Amino acid sequence: PSMCNHADRPTASYSVLGPLLVLRAARDLAEGDELCISYTSWDIGAAERATRLRDGWGIGPAPYPREVLEAEARVKVMPEWLQSCREQKGVAAAKEAIVQACRSMLADGLSGPVRATPLRLQAAYCLKERDFRGVGEALAAIAEAAREACPVGEHLVESCGVHAILAFQHLRGEGTVARDAAAEALRATRQLYGLPPLSPAGAPGGSGPAGGAAAGVSAAGDEHDDLAWRLLFWRLRCSVWLTMLGYHPSRVEALEPEFRAWWATSAVHAQRPVVSAAEGLAPRPTSRETPGKP
Repeated sequence: PSMCNHADRPTASYSVLGPLLVLRAARDLAEGDELCISYTSWDIGAAERATRLRDGWGIGPAPYPREVLEAEARVKVMPEWLQSCREQKGVAAAKEAIVQACRSMLADGLSGPVRATPLRLQAAYCLKERDFRGVGEALAAIAEAAREACPVGEHLVESCGVHAILAFQHLRGEGTVARDAAAEALRATRQLYGLPPLSPAGAPGGSGPAGGAAAGVSAAGDEHDDLAWRLLFWRLRCSVWLTMLGYHPSRVEALEPEFRAWWATSAVHAQRPVVSAAEGLAPRPTSRETPGKP
């Protein structure tokens, strides 16, 4: 039986480390608040989530707004539309089409995890066409969508880590993009695995907000630095999404020492603030709670 009920916006996330199950609060909780996890992947739409919850655990559908379902229906046909565009006009035209489609959808207020689908298409097509700014734009937006879905979890470590890897490889000359992406990936890793945050000056337990610039931005590091890096790259070697982008586990493993050396010798990132997960928390929503198995 499950130890936690389901919630579309979970109050906790879990990860498995060998025989150990780690459950971590994803939001500030008051005494008596229930720990709820999500039984489904973070990046699926409301309609698909409802189907999986009904078929897997007998959880009845929640009332989703019509505009949400209509937006998800448009997203659902995008892969087929993009494939048709590619066959008729070529890869370059398809890349421009998906970039414009993503920008238009975000400008129109498309929210929720479902936006990860078109953004991943943008990242893949931009990478194919060597439009690395387009790749970074998409991956940063995916990380933000993951954070909105649940501000603590393996999904966030992976999303931020994928952004950091691609930014390190292709955007190191673009201001502080790569440094900020790496800082956010380390912050997410430290928060998930219970490692203390770092102050901007490198001292554990600084006065900054938990999970913000204090979380893993110091070149000096602390005694937990090596563990944070190893946990981050362990998670990235398991990333199917990173493999689909051409970064197989052996390639990710080979990048780790170079990435860490670059980070350690970079001076600017120690003063760069990063958006805090704690600062971006939405009010705790009312959850659907039904016992079952995750």
